[in-house]
Amino acid sequence: MSSSESEEEPIPRLTIDLARPPRERYDEVVYIFGARMRALTGLFDDLLSIFIPYAWLRSIVLSLARVFLRRVYDDEENEEIKGISAASGVPLYLLVALNSTLDCLLGCTSGAVPVSFSTLRRKKSESTIPDATRLLHFRTLDWGMDELRDLIVVLEFVDSSSDHPSKVIARSITYAGFVGSLTAVRPGFSISLNHRASHDCPGRNLRWHQSMVLLGRRRSVGSVMRSLLLHPYQQVDDARDIADNSSSHFAKLATHISRIPTAPCYLILCDGQEATVIIKDYVTGTVTSTRGFIAQTNHDLKDHERGLARMDDEPSTFHQDRREVLTSPLAVDGWIEESAERLECIQRKWFRHAQKFRAKQSGASPEAEPSIKEATLRKWMAAYPTYNECTHFAAILDPKTGHIRWLVKWVVDADEPL
Repeated sequence: MSSSESEEEPIPRLTIDLARPPRERYDEVVYIFGARMRALTGLFDDLLSIFIPYAWLRSIVLSLARVFLRRVYDDEENEEIKGISAASGVPLYLLVALNSTLDCLLGCTSGAVPVSFSTLRRKKSESTIPDATRLLHFRTLDWGMDELRDLIVVLEFVDSSSDHPSKVIARSITYAGFVGSLTAVRPGFSISLNHRASHDCPGRNLRWHQSMVLLGRRRSVGSVMRSLLLHPYQQVDDARDIADNSSSHFAKLATHISRIPTAPCYLILCDGQEATVIIKDYVTGTVTSTRGFIAQTNHDLKDHERGLARMDDEPSTFHQDRREVLTSPLAVDGWIEESAERLECIQRKWFRHAQKFRAKQSGASPEAEPSIKEATLRKWMAAYPTYNECTHFAAILDPKTGHIRWLVKWVVDADEPL
């Protein structure tokens, strides 16, 4: 396996003007990606094969999909998808399927880490002052379907009808044709989504919810994330079920999100000072917050030791099957092993760094907390297995400024077998 950082094919950054009619907003995206989107019309059958091994049954489901997959829940997003379909020639049902299921099939590593920046000098006459250490949101997105690498795009949302028509409201790293959000940032808020292969709710309740999402009767996770991205605290302001006035707005937001009906997943939020991981089930969620390092991959922490033990038992077989695991999310045990290795890797690096930091700080200010340089974080993210043969991109988000500080698309060497 040989993979490299893509220098020849930088990820396009395109503008989505929210003041334009929804059906016209993605015209530039279609102009750039239309041919590649049409070339992937067989992707839905590939997705079905993950869940349905029999070709005859897939053909029946495909016929039903053409009839019943006509819309997504949100009217605005639905108009956007119709516009993409009309401009690109990609059948509407395929875009509905992409927007309803993509967020349930991704292997990822996400988290936040304190990063210290170099000293700043206000003016030549003034002394240097340290830039405050703040949390940066790191993220890799893994999936076994290499075809989607060609659809990676950064969308920058603006509102030309506002007082600041060229100001970027939010940025989203996504796939062309997907109008929800998977990885996104705006000033004061960042969010990323990791797939969760297990669930605690009754299976029939979850299947009913997923069916309603496919039929456009309920929001997908990606749609919920987009709503949070564009209006992060509006839902908290409107909510009447959060009575704890001592909590921060950020903490209230995390609590509110945990109660929204969604498919099981992990949501990672950050505002630059605090980071939260929500282990999301259907209508519940466990919220863990910190002002320091935190990381999440694709398994519950209660399964972590079991995953590491299984890796130790059969390490060679596990590494050979990584791609198979990432295209078979129903194989929960396989996901746990693969996920546990990625989490253990990034946690071990932080814990070793923190130990060295505290050893050096012996006798110094007890309030000093460990942090790393951004270059160190990039190095950690580019190391195996955090980066692996299934990684589509790696990114570092800065929720304080609302910018994407680092974004790399990884490509697999086509001359070598996977």
